[in-house]
Amino acid sequence: MLTVKDHSYSKSKDNTLNASHEEDNSILQAHTTTFNFISSTPTKQDFVEAYSKRDTCTADKNESVLDETFISLPHDDSNDKDYVIDSEESECDSVEQDLVILTPEQLHIKENKYLVFESAIDTLVNMITCNLCGCPVDPNDTIKDLTGGTVLTLKVFCTSGHLITKWSSQPFVGKMPVGNLLVSAATLFSGQTFTHLSQFSEFLNMKFISHTTFNKIQREYLMPVVKHTWSLLQKAELDKIKQQGTSFRLAGDGRCDSPGFSAKYCTYSLLDIETQHIVMFVVVKVTETGSSSKMEVEGFRRCMTYLLDQGFTIEVLATDRHVQIRSIMKKEFSNVDHQFDVWHLCKSLKKKLTGKAKSKGCEDLNFWIKAICNHLWWCASNCEGDKVLLEESWLSICDHIVNTHTFEGKIFKQCAHTFIPTDVAAKKKWLVRESKAHKALKEVVLDKRLRKDICQLSEFCHTGNLEVYHSLFFFTLITSNAMN
Repeated sequence: MLTVKDHSYSKSKDNTLNASHEEDNSILQAHTTTFNFISSTPTKQDFVEAYSKRDTCTADKNESVLDETFISLPHDDSNDKDYVIDSEESECDSVEQDLVILTPEQLHIKENKYLVFESAIDTLVNMITCNLCGCPVDPNDTIKDLTGGTVLTLKVFCTSGHLITKWSSQPFVGKMPVGNLLVSAATLFSGQTFTHLSQFSEFLNMKFISHTTFNKIQREYLMPVVKHTWSLLQKAELDKIKQQGTSFRLAGDGRCDSPGFSAKYCTYSLLDIETQHIVMFVVVKVTETGSSSKMEVEGFRRCMTYLLDQGFTIEVLATDRHVQIRSIMKKEFSNVDHQFDVWHLCKSLKKKLTGKAKSKGCEDLNFWIKAICNHLWWCASNCEGDKVLLEESWLSICDHIVNTHTFEGKIFKQCAHTFIPTDVAAKKKWLVRESKAHKALKEVVLDKRLRKDICQLSEFCHTGNLEVYHSLFFFTLITSNAMN
């Protein structure tokens, strides 16, 4: 089948083909949902009339028609006294009412695309005959325009010299082939580079857009759309918070375009813990701060200042244990409850315990590392905001690990787990009190800085979804190139 997009003809003939045109019109009226023509080319007027009558035509009951641009609702017999609403029909009606009529531009995106060989197109084109004289196509006279990037444009002539049709392999938006736009968008949004896709096409000997075209589309269409979409989504999210009159509970973290001190850009993001939506982010360039180590701090300050200047109240902010951010929170944002991310602290704890377990005589500590990290997570999740309960339950691990489950404390006086039977307890690898491994554990657990930081886990904030976001961020980020 050859989808005909436009038609123009030689004016050498008179009106002797009116009868055949009327016959073509009758065919079009019966099949206006496909617009596919085999071995005969309709007139341009036929094509226009087919579109104008599209909404009034109905398909044969035995014909399977799927046209996403036209939805025919069932006839409403509710005024008929004998009419009884069937439950299945009612359910079906509600489903159809939920269907969305897509715009032509949206249909271009949803439509299937195929990799077609040039020989297959030639075979199909050569099946067409001229409506003016009935002559076949002249293969030597077919003009192929290959300068449009991913689009192929044909001018097909018959052996008598009549222009049978002008055909394009894809639709246009204005003067731009839709394929060029979609290929550029798919390249950018999938995290690929033009070089990779261009080489891929070169190996296939498949026509592709130029680098200049790709950059132009990205600059003039794709990036403005991304920026506009982000602005709309951010505004909707912030307006929702304003209408509800609630305060923010945020998690923040920064990521650089490359590790170490060679980073040129840093993106700092703030995540709403309640909705799990990104509400603010900024990109900081190293030349703005003079040092790559200062970019995250500057990004953090800009995000916080923006939200506060907009009149929002930030109740809680969870970050990693960044020393400079901790200092800024005390000096500039002291009215905000600064919490630490549980996940980051557990990771730091695991690293310290693993280092201790490598020492001679402390090997038995390896068996308990996972349980100790899980215990910290449990303490933060069950303290209900009580910092004293949080600290006491955390310190209890020093007794639990030597098979002692009751201890002195203001609130937390015994382990929360059920009674451990003697036969089960005998199989566990309990540490010996005041052994080298036990002392190594206490050095970590009783560390003053760690105990102080653990008190900032009382709201049980963790940035797991922010880490997922950053993983997606790096997947789509071209790390070998500077961020634009």
